Amino acid sequence: MEAVEAIDRARALVPLLRERASEADSQRRMSDDTMRTLTDSGMFRLVQPRRFGGHQLGAETFVESMVEISRGDGSAGWITSLTAAHNKWAGFFPIEGQEEMYGDDGDLRFPLVVAPQGQATPIDGGYDLSGTWDYVSGCDVCNWLGITAVIPGAAKDGPPAGVISAVIRASEYHIEDNWHVEAMRGTGSKRAVIDGVYVPSRRAIRLGSDGEPVGSAPLGGPDEGFFRAPMLPLFICELGAVAVGVGRAFVELFAERARGKTSPFPPYGTLSDSESVQARLGRAAGTVDRAHRVLVGVARDYDAAARTSTCFYDETETRRALIAVQGLVLDVCSAVEALGTVAGSSVVREGEPLMRAWRDLVAIRTHYLLDSDRTALNLGRLLVGLNPISRN
Repeated sequence: MEAVEAIDRARALVPLLRERASEADSQRRMSDDTMRTLTDSGMFRLVQPRRFGGHQLGAETFVESMVEISRGDGSAGWITSLTAAHNKWAGFFPIEGQEEMYGDDGDLRFPLVVAPQGQATPIDGGYDLSGTWDYVSGCDVCNWLGITAVIPGAAKDGPPAGVISAVIRASEYHIEDNWHVEAMRGTGSKRAVIDGVYVPSRRAIRLGSDGEPVGSAPLGGPDEGFFRAPMLPLFICELGAVAVGVGRAFVELFAERARGKTSPFPPYGTLSDSESVQARLGRAAGTVDRAHRVLVGVARDYDAAARTSTCFYDETETRRALIAVQGLVLDVCSAVEALGTVAGSSVVREGEPLMRAWRDLVAIRTHYLLDSDRTALNLGRLLVGLNPISRN
């Protein structure tokens, strides 16, 4: 599958995803049918290596496709974006581990929890995992799970001896349903509980203080530079693509609503007749368009670096990419807020697509990686020759 076909396939799914969005919202998870549709469309194989049956299309095609999926439903976009991109993360694992994860059919769909929320005790040839991991988006419908865990240190209350990322089978964890939320309900981002699961070293990698793999042996083919690039800039693009897609959906749904909503007061026209509404709609559409262009630019830079460089991003450039995407998400949220306030009070009714998109954007904005104050502080420190105080 080539880039144009991938984006066209994603765009073709928008009507179906919008039709099913209310069901996913009420059920607090994606249906098996929707996941089967997304899987059959090839969306989870966009950045997957060709050697394992993927399309290996890069960051730009990935974000453009995820924008379209998120136009259909923010929750579907979130699960797809934050799962499909993790097939790049799988590329950091030993080749034996990748072969096991992809199996014979190449079907690898795994949420990835990057916050260390459990323990990994070293044992012969691997680790014993135990603990609980929250915010596992798509845990009901994926076939593997990626988690981050700390290796206990020598002292009980002392620092950990290290941090690992590990991938286990879906059958090796159980789900605790604690996803009772007001937004992004369809993501089913529940808690995964792991109790004494052994993970072999081929499915575990050490992480550095920057959250990137240490000492891994990523794919090394001449056309596989993408899999040697750092993960953090792609992580932020995952979030940006969903925000842009939901923002686009809001603008489209608002325009449709404005053409049909009539006023009981003089001059008795439709909402779309109001020049102030027209101006707000135009401004919001322009803001989302600009955000989309910025996002694509960040993705293109990532692809270009993966093709041409052996040193993909230093700390300063990584944070410049983060700042760019954080800013566009803020812009989209502000544009939707300004437009939503003139949609009419009926917009807050249960099941209203505009309200679902609006609250989904509020939820996206709370993600840890979208804290622009922290990233701005670290970028500023780097620019004056000081060390950053956190990984992003």
